[in-house]
Amino acid sequence: ALNGESNLTGARATQAAMIILTAGIAIAFWHLGRERSAIRWIGIGAVPGLLLVPLAPPSHWLHAVAVFIGGVPAVIAGVVAVIASRGRLRILGSAMVVVFAIEIGMYAEYLTHFGDVPLLLPLLERPAVLLLLAWLSAVALELNRA
Repeated sequence: ALNGESNLTGARATQAAMIILTAGIAIAFWHLGRERSAIRWIGIGAVPGLLLVPLAPPSHWLHAVAVFIGGVPAVIAGVVAVIASRGRLRILGSAMVVVFAIEIGMYAEYLTHFGDVPLLLPLLERPAVLLLLAWLSAVALELNRA
C-alpha cells in the first residue's frame, strides 16, 4: 500500500490476477505451438515458474528463482513465436519481448548487487503487462480467424 501498511486484499487480488494471466499465457503458447512445438513446450514449461512468482513472498529467494524459471523460458518462447509470426503479432510480440528481457536483466542486476530496487523496474511492469495483454488479444484474434 502507498502508506506502507499491509494490504492483504490487494495482495490476494494481485495474486489471483497473475494466476489468471498465466493461464492466458499458457493457452496462447499451447495454441501458437500447434505447428511449432518449440513454442508450445518452451512456453508451457514456463508456466510453473510463472505461477510461483505471485505466490512466493517478494523478499524470499523462491520469488527470484520463480522469476527466472518462469521468465526466461517465457521470453525464449516469445522470441520463437515472434520469429514465426508476422504483421501485428510480430510488432506487438517484439516490443513485449524486448521490455520483458530488459526487466529480467534489470532484476538479475539488482539481485547481484542487493541494492535498492531500481525505480525503472516497477515502472516497466506496467507497459510490459499492457503489451502482454495486447499480444494475447492479437493471438486470440488470429486464432479465431484461422
